[in-house]
Amino acid sequence: MWLCVGQARIRADRLVAVEPAEGGLHVTGMRQPLHLPLPALDPGSGSGQASGYADLLLSAIANAADYPAAGLITYQDDDESAAAQDAFTVLRWTAAHAGELGADPDRIAVAGDSASGNLAALAALHARDTGGPALRFQLMWYPCTHIDPTLPSETENADAPLLPRRAVELSAAWYLGGRAPHSCGAAPAYAQSHTGLPPAYIATVQGDAIRDEGILYAGLLRAAGVPVEHHNHQNLVHGFCTLAPHVPAAAKALNDSLTALKTALT
Repeated sequence: MWLCVGQARIRADRLVAVEPAEGGLHVTGMRQPLHLPLPALDPGSGSGQASGYADLLLSAIANAADYPAAGLITYQDDDESAAAQDAFTVLRWTAAHAGELGADPDRIAVAGDSASGNLAALAALHARDTGGPALRFQLMWYPCTHIDPTLPSETENADAPLLPRRAVELSAAWYLGGRAPHSCGAAPAYAQSHTGLPPAYIATVQGDAIRDEGILYAGLLRAAGVPVEHHNHQNLVHGFCTLAPHVPAAAKALNDSLTALKTALT
C-alpha cells in the first residue's frame, strides 16, 4: 500500500520508508532522485503479499501528485490481521506527523495494486471505523478484495499471464493460513458496511483472474453511495503498472489513474 499526502513545502523526491522493526515499525525519511530505483519491498506491495516492487509505481505516484509524502508499507507476518494493522499504523503515523513531513493532513489518499490494493481498501475501512484519519481518495489497481476462487474470472482467466489461477490460490492460502475470508477481516468486500468511505478509482483487467473482485468491489462502493470511477481495461495484463515505461496502453492507464489521484489531492 502507498500513502499519498498532498503538501506544499517539500520536493517530490521526499519519501518516507516504513519497515518492520523490533517492537514496532521503523520510519525513516529519505531524499533521493525519483529516477533512481528504490528498494523493492519484500513483502508487502502487490505480488500476492509475498514480494513486491516499489520503484516505478512509487515514483509515478510521487510525480503525479507533485508534492507527496509516500509511505512504503512492509511486513513480515503471514497473519492478514498483522498486514492490515501495519497498513493502518503507517496511515495513522503519517497523519499524526504530517507537520514533520511538511504535509497537509487533510489531503491523504491510500493506493495499492493487486494484494496491496487489498491493504489500501482495508486501511480506508479501518480509518472510517476508528475515527480517522480522514482520507480524500482510495486508488486501487486490479485489487484483491474478495479472495473468492468461485468468481467467473478465476475460471475464464485460469491461465492468464503474470497471475494465473494457481498463483492466486497459492497466494490466498499463504495469506489466509486456513482462515475464512468472509469472517477473518482479510477481505474488504465483506465489511458490514461500505458507506462513508472516500471516493475511489478502481482499475481492472479483462483478462485477469481476479478481475471480478475489483468489478464487484466497485459495485459495492457505488451501492453504498461512494463515488467510484472504474475502468476495465481490455488489452492489458495484471501488473500493468510496471509495464508503463514500455507499453503505451499501460502508460495511459496508469497516467489516467494518477490524474484522478492528483485531482483528488488538489
